[in-house]
Amino acid sequence: MLEVGSAVGFLMGHCANVRPDISVVLQEDNPGLRQMIPVVCGLSQRGFDTRFRLSECCLDPDLTAQTLALITEENPTGLLIGDGRLGPQILAAVLPALPSLPAQLFLYGRWMEAFHGQISQLQDLLVGLGYAPGNDFEPQICQSFTRPPT
Repeated sequence: MLEVGSAVGFLMGHCANVRPDISVVLQEDNPGLRQMIPVVCGLSQRGFDTRFRLSECCLDPDLTAQTLALITEENPTGLLIGDGRLGPQILAAVLPALPSLPAQLFLYGRWMEAFHGQISQLQDLLVGLGYAPGNDFEPQICQSFTRPPT
């Protein structure tokens, strides 16, 4: 799993604690939030190790190129996008350019706060890439998409 825009890392720290079968990579550019990740994860007894890592990747100054490079390098089966800077136009450039698409995609958090009114723009692209929208979450909180195994 790759979480781009992890905020303070609570969600994926919790997932890593309850799902020992997954590996997680957190990415956060905001310095204040990034500084809190070890603190919040520490409160959950979640230390960093080979299956729970904090990426050194910074998406600035070129959000599109750096996001593409990060996702390509990590090659996740699940991708969580919480970074409110990665709007539909950026994801529309990044996702089709990936060598391998994640099986699961989640848009939530700061992304939803910034772009919930534009989800239909991205949904058409995702359906064209073979994703099916999910109805697992409150749509104002999280939008999920899955691709069948190839």
